[in-house]
Amino acid sequence: MFRIRKALVTLALLAPFLVKADDLDIYIDNALASGWENWSWGTTLNFAATDLFEGTSSISVASTAWSALSVKLEGTFSNYAGLRFDIAGDNPDVTIYIQSTGDNDQSPSIPLSAFGQIITGNSFTSLLIDFNNLPGTGGQLAMILGIVSQSKEAPMEQLFYHLDNVILVESIVVTPEFLSAEPFANNVIAVTTVGAVNISDISVTLNQKVKLATVIPAISYPINPHIYGVNFPTDANYVRNLGIPMSRWGGNAVTAYNPFGGFTNAGNDWYFENRASDSADDWVGWVDGAGSDTMMTIPALDWVSKDATSYSYPASAYPDQGSFDPYNSNAGNGLFPNGSYINPVPNQNNVYVPWNTTAAKQWLSGLQNKPTIVTVDNEIEIASNTHQDMHPV
Repeated sequence: MFRIRKALVTLALLAPFLVKADDLDIYIDNALASGWENWSWGTTLNFAATDLFEGTSSISVASTAWSALSVKLEGTFSNYAGLRFDIAGDNPDVTIYIQSTGDNDQSPSIPLSAFGQIITGNSFTSLLIDFNNLPGTGGQLAMILGIVSQSKEAPMEQLFYHLDNVILVESIVVTPEFLSAEPFANNVIAVTTVGAVNISDISVTLNQKVKLATVIPAISYPINPHIYGVNFPTDANYVRNLGIPMSRWGGNAVTAYNPFGGFTNAGNDWYFENRASDSADDWVGWVDGAGSDTMMTIPALDWVSKDATSYSYPASAYPDQGSFDPYNSNAGNGLFPNGSYINPVPNQNNVYVPWNTTAAKQWLSGLQNKPTIVTVDNEIEIASNTHQDMHPV
């Protein structure tokens, strides 16, 4: 007797589909459907391209890095199951997102490579995003659809691709289908399917003899939800609508966070300038209230910001620097024009106050809102670069 292990196909991004009357067209031929507006930027579009099309025309897109094809529809709706579109191009390096025009909440960005399909330039490939497989609460959206060009290797080089039959689908119907059957172990065959396939109908022929089959259910291993999250979500609605499982209070600025004064320092991200900071305690409170677990960073170097106005490399003391803050011409970037570090190292007491484990313990023990996880500083191994003023080589 043969045993069959059923391998489940992930349908998060691609599935067979049937178009229904209640679908909402975004683009079919010659123009955007009624109500949709073109909000693209940095992109040359032809909504009536005839060099490659299905029907009478397609959208031809030419864009450079970080530009986008973007279309917007006012009004709210929540009953669509997915986004279907046809695309042609030489595997264009683009990502896809959906954004609310009401509060700017945005879906995860989905790279085209995640569909697992080879996209060619001479014919269309049909793709489908199943909204049920994206995180979130299913709240209503007034919608912007964006397709953003990446082109990281050659940012000034244009990407060219075509789109056609862009549709919000009312439902997704997966056609039952056997995809493959492969030997898995002795007397065990792995069968890959999509849809509601009746596994009990399977029989196996070996050496011209039919063998009966029994089915072993596919084994799945859940991924810890703390693997997924965002750094500094914008607000509670952002957390709820995206269903964010883990939110992080972290980054270069948090290394110099002074919880007793509400100050921090941007490090080399922005001219080593002190600035005011929100309260980490308050942040943990509202993020937790929105339904997300929290990860909070604890400063671990010897200094934290002393105020919201000081900076480490004033032009009055270090006039020969590579650049200065365009909004504060006295604050420099701590580098000579050749890229080497400014010497001597500035006096840390001008910008910072001491920090140690006693101060950290006092802060943590007094928190009103306890984080799920705490981490010891941010990329401490490169602090001599990001925070060269307080932690020089």
